[in-house]
Amino acid sequence: MHLVSNRVRREITRELPEKFATVFDGWTEASIHLIGIMALFPSAGKNRYKTLLLAFSPIGDEKSQGAQAHYEFLCFTLEQKKKTVDSVVALIADNCESNKCLSELCNVTLVGCHSHRLANHQARGYQHIYGLLKKYATKN
Repeated sequence: MHLVSNRVRREITRELPEKFATVFDGWTEASIHLIGIMALFPSAGKNRYKTLLLAFSPIGDEKSQGAQAHYEFLCFTLEQKKKTVDSVVALIADNCESNKCLSELCNVTLVGCHSHRLANHQARGYQHIYGLLKKYATKN
């Protein structure tokens, strides 16, 4: 599994451009706080943009639900892909206080009130990761 994980990380790092928007969503399911982060950027493909799932993870305790903890998680996620928060040009997320604060910490514009669109981006991101996992799992 570590080999697959490393290959997926390398593939995402290779595809990720220097500048991109992040699609960010956090929610609580069965008392577990989860965060999903995707990169959205222009592409020459059919949809004219591409979405890559960068992270989908539970976040520790209740103290980890604030903007500062989310910022640290975003920085950690970007570091894994050899990027920094300077690569982020916009934050696409729900228009809640923690995301407003997160956009200020990142010094980028918040494109808020788009929660109805997040599901479409997430589905595309998950399909991409599934495709990569399937591709590399069959090589081993």
